Amino acid sequence: MDGLSLDDVRRTSQALLDSGASIDEINAIRSQLCQVKQGGLLRALEASKCTRVWTLILSDVIGDDPAIIGSGPTVSPRDPSNVARRALETVAKYNLERKLPASVTRRLRASESAAGTDHDQGTPSPDSAAAALNHHTLVIGSNRIAVQACAAAASHLGIRPVVLSDRLQGEAKDVARTLAALAKACAASGTREHAEDTNRDSNIAGSESADLCMSVARGPCLLIAGGETTVTFNESYELSSLRDGGEAMIKADTSGDEVDAATATPGPMGGRAQEMAAAAALELAGTESVVFMAGGTDGTDGPTDATGGIVDGLSVERAASVSNGHPDGDVHMALQLHRSYHWLKFAWGKDMPEDEDEDEDKLSPSRPRGLSVTCSESRSESARPATGTVDQAEVEVEVEVEGGLVRTGPTGTNVMDLYLALVGPLPRELHR
Repeated sequence: MDGLSLDDVRRTSQALLDSGASIDEINAIRSQLCQVKQGGLLRALEASKCTRVWTLILSDVIGDDPAIIGSGPTVSPRDPSNVARRALETVAKYNLERKLPASVTRRLRASESAAGTDHDQGTPSPDSAAAALNHHTLVIGSNRIAVQACAAAASHLGIRPVVLSDRLQGEAKDVARTLAALAKACAASGTREHAEDTNRDSNIAGSESADLCMSVARGPCLLIAGGETTVTFNESYELSSLRDGGEAMIKADTSGDEVDAATATPGPMGGRAQEMAAAAALELAGTESVVFMAGGTDGTDGPTDATGGIVDGLSVERAASVSNGHPDGDVHMALQLHRSYHWLKFAWGKDMPEDEDEDEDKLSPSRPRGLSVTCSESRSESARPATGTVDQAEVEVEVEVEGGLVRTGPTGTNVMDLYLALVGPLPRELHR
């Protein structure tokens, strides 16, 4: 786009990711910086005399609105002026004015002014291009579908699935603590009043959650949720003191001043799913019969090689014990400095022997290991999407676990994140 460089767009994307803005807010700004978005690709296809267009969508946004997914290259927003206005509101909400390139802020203001007139570069009404092209949209992958697949897999294993939501948003640590608190309440033995007290103390409202907590006595259950959380970074990462034996690490400081390596503090390393796992471990500390996992459906989480993390009620204690005083073994520090990737390596201890005589009532008898999962995938039978004909293909997914880090490698899809809490005693055959 005229007046914008690739570096301008890159710096803007990074500032948005660091701010804690939601994907909807991020896309509101991105859509103003590219001529392809907001139906731009569809208009170009119309100009090229194309007569039919199918848009097959993998949704990575809450609500699966085609105009928001990828900023809608083939779907124009109903009200372009509202999108332009929201872009500027997002800049103000997260104090981004001084963090964005001047060329970007100028473009956002110009877009808001232009969107309110009838002269926005001759842009047609949202539905005109679609009607002229015989355009169809189809969501072929979404978080809702992923959540349903998890529920089906749990049922197949004899574990009762409980779907909570596929629309979770918010700060990763806060969402994780709420989910973990609900899992704790489900795992607690006692009366209905005990379950309701646990819910109230954990800010989980509603008699439905108390009913869920009491029903876990019928056998193991899998609490399933999905969505996309955010991680908000502080301006700098301060470490009040490094313990004896701790390494000197680089400090992420926005001041631009030179940092003394001898007193440097850790920089961030992790992703939103890994941060959720660490926060859940802290909430679950001391709780038996609960395992929590958070992971990205695309197989990556933040700028790491991990998909997410898996923890239980002993992870905080294990990490502190086996880390020998290293700062990365402190879950509080890991959350404060956003270094969940390093903390998760300690979460299941190290060199833990397998115990074949482990009590069958304990959910997590040993550290998770690599495993192979077979799942079904819808695959197009032909290159003719209008027919809608698909068959089922078996897909082998290799899952590797290192400590509390879960790795799958790139999956070829992205429908946001999945959050799972396994509650209750498992049958012996499912321990491995």
